Formats: sequence, C-alpha cells, structure tokens
Amino acid sequence: MNIDENIIHAIADAFISLGLVNAGYKFINLDDGCFVDRMPNGTIIEDPVRFPSGMKALADSLHNVNLLFGVYTSATSLTCQKRPGTYRFEAIDVQRYCEYGVDYLKVDNCGGTRYPQANESWIPIRDAIEKCVSLGGRRQTLSVEYCHANSSDDCEVWIGKLADLWRTTGDVQANFASFMSNLDLNNENAIAMSPGKYNDPDLLVVNLPGLSVMESQTQFSAWALVAAPMLLSFDVTQQISPEILQIITNSEVIAVSQDAAQIQGVRVSDPAPNGVECWARPLSPPQSVILDNLGSQYISALLVNRADEKMNATCTWTQLGLSGSATVRDLYAHRDLGAFDKEFSIILDPHESLLVSMLGP
Repeated sequence: MNIDENIIHAIADAFISLGLVNAGYKFINLDDGCFVDRMPNGTIIEDPVRFPSGMKALADSLHNVNLLFGVYTSATSLTCQKRPGTYRFEAIDVQRYCEYGVDYLKVDNCGGTRYPQANESWIPIRDAIEKCVSLGGRRQTLSVEYCHANSSDDCEVWIGKLADLWRTTGDVQANFASFMSNLDLNNENAIAMSPGKYNDPDLLVVNLPGLSVMESQTQFSAWALVAAPMLLSFDVTQQISPEILQIITNSEVIAVSQDAAQIQGVRVSDPAPNGVECWARPLSPPQSVILDNLGSQYISALLVNRADEKMNATCTWTQLGLSGSATVRDLYAHRDLGAFDKEFSIILDPHESLLVSMLGP
C-alpha cells in the first residue's frame, strides 16, 4: 500500500477542511505495509523510509488536531503484503502500539503460520490492550477478521467479549453487487451485535470508480441503517464532488448511524422477492419526540431497489411494527413527506434507495 507520513498529514488536513471532523469522522487508520522487520528482542520496526518521524510523532500530530490513529497487523506470521504479522508477538506488539498512542488496531487474517483457532491470537491481544489501559495508555479499539454467523466455532456468541468489531464478510469491491452481497451476509450476523460491539461488512466504497453517485448513496444509507463502521476508503485529498460530500456529511443519516440505542437494522421484508426490499432499525427518540409523543415509536427504514429497472418499493406497517398513522421524513431531502397509514411506497430507479425516519404509534 502506497502510504507514508506525508500522506497521512494531508489526509488529516482534508478531514478538517472538508468538514469531515465536524461531521463525526475521527479515525485515520493505516493499513498494510507500514512495518518492515523486528529487532532481536521482537520489537516491531516501522518503515523508516515511509515514516522517518516515527509512529509516535505521527500519532501525536493527529491527537493534536482531535483525530485518532489506527494501525494494522495480521494474526498470522505474515501480513497480506508479506510484512511481519503478530503471530506469537501479540503482547510485544500491542505494548509497542500502546507506546505510540494507537487508538485503533485492525487484526487481519493473512498468510504464513497461524494458530488453529483465531481467538488464540485475539485473546492475548485483548489482554495486552487491557494492560495498556491499566497503565494509563489509550484504549485501542480492536477490529478482527473474521466472525461468520453460524460458523462451527459459534463465534457470534462470544466474539463481543474479545473484540469491538469484527468482519463478517470477505473484502468488499467497488460495485453494487459486491456491497449488497456483504450487506446480506452481515444481516445473518445481527444476533452478535450489542452496544459498543459491531458487525463489520467492510469499508465504505462510496466515490470509488465502479459506483454511481446513486449507488454510493445506497451503500452509505445501508451501512448507517445496520450500524456498520463508517470507514471511508477513497482518497479524501483528491477533489470530491459536492454530491458525494453531501452524502458522507449528511447529519441526519450520520445520526442514524450513531444512534444511542445501538441496535442493528435488519431486513424486514423477504429477500428481494421482485428486486426491492425493506430494512428497518429502531432508534432512540430525540428529546422533542419524547416530550411531545410519549410512548411513540421512532424508527429508520431503508427502501432499496436491487433490480436493474425502475420498481415500486414498499415498507408495510406490519413489517415495521407500526400501527395507525406515522410521519415519514426523507433524511436526504431533510423534509417531512407527510403522514401515512398501513404502508409507505415510492418508485425507485435501478440501485436507488430511500432512507427515511418514521414516527408513529
């Protein structure tokens, strides 16, 4: 991966100038290719060409502008780029990351030697993170790969005790079919999520070649609806269209993503019976809703057209658990669409979606 400290500084500047920090984005995470070897005592060595100032200086610079810093490793002996992985060096590596001031640790699952069970790596990593915190260090958010629903190790039952988020899918590609497939697989893992512990269907691929603006909006909406990590994967230092910037900084959509109830949205219709689906997520009501509508239900719903032609998409009150009349709000247009009974329908273009909030009895 072509990354260095100058690029990271440029990304941080872009986060600030584009309003991404104000919108809620806070992590800048390095991926593979940042470490080159180990000292005789096992200490990991950062790439001196790409990071001549050192990782601690880089972390400090991000912390000084209220950003957080993430690094990458693999549970195996080799990362995907054949760099040193953390196999049998878990405690040593996490201690080093603690000294850097790391806030986020991604543990991949690449090549070389590995443990028979993935949690043989994750357990000492989690223990070392707790030790770091106990000594006054920063808590490292732990992201691991993988936990698939209904796997032979029943990881969905215990994964939340070890990690903060876990990949539920293979790598997402920059096309509509790929991110919708990851959304489907992630939906099967909904039982594993709990407050502060998240299923991860992989990165946001919005704004990458292969996706239209409409498809980018659909992925961003879907990831917000299912409480997925909102990690951008495109180069924010390059020019971003106003349409994409409006999507990724939309305050009402981000509010769904970061909702205090921390409940994963799920598909509530049959899986694309004719190309369209309804997904829904219970939300914690805003204070104004609590005061004015005691006992009301507040949810977000995503209507999505997976077909290659225009389709009429519908969410019924039976699917959503509503009764009577509900007020529907378009979260991208920032306007109320009116009160509806029994169902809400809209005609969607191919691969288009509509993310709404609904307030009803």
